[in-house]
Amino acid sequence: MPENTTDEMFLTLPQAAEKLHVSVQTMGRYVRSGRVRAVKVGRDWRVPVKSLQDLADSASRGSAGKT
Repeated sequence: MPENTTDEMFLTLPQAAEKLHVSVQTMGRYVRSGRVRAVKVGRDWRVPVKSLQDLADSASRGSAGKT
């Protein structure tokens, strides 16, 4: 279940990975590379839902012109 902090929805890494249909390891690589924005909360990472939407938007724009 997403957490609501300062009006922004956050997901855990496993939840974000599930949304993108990738492994938790791949999601971790996305965060480490800066491809997906995340914040550290204690020992855990939280991914803003907006960050996932931005990634999906950029992926759809990148593939729109390819044939």
